[in-house]
Amino acid sequence: MSAAVQYAEAEVIDRPPIAGAASHAPIAGRLAVARGVIEGKFLDLGMTLEKSVEVVGGLIGSLDQLTSLFNAEAVDTATEKLSEAAAALSGLAGSRTGHRERCHGLASTSRVLGVHIADMQQALRYLRVFAVNIKVTAGTVPGAYVEFEEFAQEIYSAISEGRVQLDEFGRDLNSLGTLIGTALNHETDLDDRCAQVLPAVPLQLAADADTLAQHHKRVAAVAAEVGAIARGLQGKVAMALCGLQIGDTARQRVEHVETSLEILARRRAVGEANAAADSLVLAMLAAQLDDTADSFDREVEKIAHSLAGVAGDAHKLLQLRDAARGSGGRGDKTGDLARLEVSLGEAMSLVQEMGAAEAAALEVGRTAETTAIGLAQRINSIRTIKASIHSMALNANLKCGRLGDAGRPLSVVAVELRQYADALGETAGQAEAILVELGGGFETDADAGGGSAAVGELLETAAAPIREAERKVGVELAEMAAQGDAVIQVLSQATSRLNFQAEVSGVLLAAADGLRPADPAAAEDLDDAAVVALTEVMAEIGKLYTMARERQIHAAYAPAAES
Repeated sequence: MSAAVQYAEAEVIDRPPIAGAASHAPIAGRLAVARGVIEGKFLDLGMTLEKSVEVVGGLIGSLDQLTSLFNAEAVDTATEKLSEAAAALSGLAGSRTGHRERCHGLASTSRVLGVHIADMQQALRYLRVFAVNIKVTAGTVPGAYVEFEEFAQEIYSAISEGRVQLDEFGRDLNSLGTLIGTALNHETDLDDRCAQVLPAVPLQLAADADTLAQHHKRVAAVAAEVGAIARGLQGKVAMALCGLQIGDTARQRVEHVETSLEILARRRAVGEANAAADSLVLAMLAAQLDDTADSFDREVEKIAHSLAGVAGDAHKLLQLRDAARGSGGRGDKTGDLARLEVSLGEAMSLVQEMGAAEAAALEVGRTAETTAIGLAQRINSIRTIKASIHSMALNANLKCGRLGDAGRPLSVVAVELRQYADALGETAGQAEAILVELGGGFETDADAGGGSAAVGELLETAAAPIREAERKVGVELAEMAAQGDAVIQVLSQATSRLNFQAEVSGVLLAAADGLRPADPAAAEDLDDAAVVALTEVMAEIGKLYTMARERQIHAAYAPAAES
């Protein structure tokens, strides 16, 4: 049965003043008050100590839970992932060079294509001039105008189609140039950003990996200390609880003195009292109270000492809590895990930014490739137009041959027409070759673009258990803070509630002084009547005792035959 329950079930006896013993009534009243103080105070103290056992156990359990959040395997895995991510993140700097060079290459290719477009547009203008010359010259040759006028019109139509294709070619190329310029600016900005953070972030990640390992070691060390302190706390609280028995002992002994005074009063009331015998009994009761006060003081001091040790251990638990958390003190609201989470967040932010840049670069590449395919189709149209004009010019030469000398001027114009058509085709071929450069190499870029995704996956793998651990640690630390404060408060209350020691022992000693006769006779000096009376009353009082110490004191005052 616990001390608290024991006191709760103890019967509080409210005795009336002792009849026929008015001189002892005030003493009996003070004893009743002292007994009530013992009963109430020790009941309260017992409940407080039992509560302290509960809250200390909860505090230790929370710290054990904190320790369990990090096991060697989890720490090794997270540390390995962080180290891999640090190395991979450092390597991403080199991949940026390829993106920047690719953007510059696209810009250069776009400029060269612009020059070829201008050359082809110039060739079409010359072809149009020669088409007009054919029409004019045919007008001077009898019988040739109608046939060559139709020929010139076909050339006009082909040239017009070529101009449309080249104009659209130019617009597509301008759009691509705008995208390339934007991408190049983006790459330049990102290169500057990487130059600022990439040297630092991988180093910080590597340091954080080591911090995590050190955190695990610290938590493991704390767990060992917690075990030792837990055992010490249990022993000290158990000693304090055992010491509470002095309260029940003192209560019973005071109650026995009160009952003894009632026995004396009753015997006086019925005429069975003997002054000499009663004087010796009162001396014995005074000795009982003296011994009760002395034992009470001694045991309460032991309880106070045990409680002081428990409070000190509870403060150590709070210090260990901060050590496990990685903070420098209770005012520090961060810790190793929280700082590690911040560092991981910064690294993830950088990786996401680089991933977005890679995606943007790849989108520009895909757009360039799509544009190259469209431009190639337009180049094919230009080459078809060149072939048509070249065929028409050849046919014109044949017709001129049938006209003889009259067709010679037309033949000269047809030859020049064929030459410029060849020049148009040659320029188109050069542009087509460049288009291969414009649309090539993107598969390699796409492969390189997976670098940030791989690093991001490594970071997420390492961050997920750390983030979950941080969440759990936050919950545990909050619970531990509340429990730790509760432990300190409860133990402080228990210590403060021991301040009734003087109140009790002082009353007992004063009562003893009030009962103690000035010069009691010794048992061997009593006459026969006094011996008989003393034997009777001491026998009756002796039946009240429940403790050996009471019987020892009793024996020192009892007649020789009884003792």
